[in-house]
Amino acid sequence: MKKLLSIIFGAGIAVIMMTTGANAAGSVKDVKDAKAISTTQVHDKKGRLLYQVKRYDENQMPKEIRSLVRSQYYDYNIVGVEEITIPGEEKSIYVVHLQDDTTIKIVKVYDGVMEVTGEYVRG
Repeated sequence: MKKLLSIIFGAGIAVIMMTTGANAAGSVKDVKDAKAISTTQVHDKKGRLLYQVKRYDENQMPKEIRSLVRSQYYDYNIVGVEEITIPGEEKSIYVVHLQDDTTIKIVKVYDGVMEVTGEYVRG
């Protein structure tokens, strides 16, 4: 059975795809806790966790990630964050949504490195 795990960052959307041959059915579970953190877990057919995405605002960001982003984008507002964790991976991937009066930026942060994955003019 051919397995493919890829992470695609485009248009500000973080998508993780897992295919296992012709039938890649599994389950998706969405939960929102009292701190307004939304969590989506995706499991394979056997119930194994494939990945988890947490969505939250700037207040719930890890301090080191927030400091890294703020050090370069101090004039932007952080309007949302997705934290992607994959079982067996030591570090999370963060997708940070930033905006100012004229621009929207999507920045990926992984292992202390930032990369702009999307930049748009507000209309």
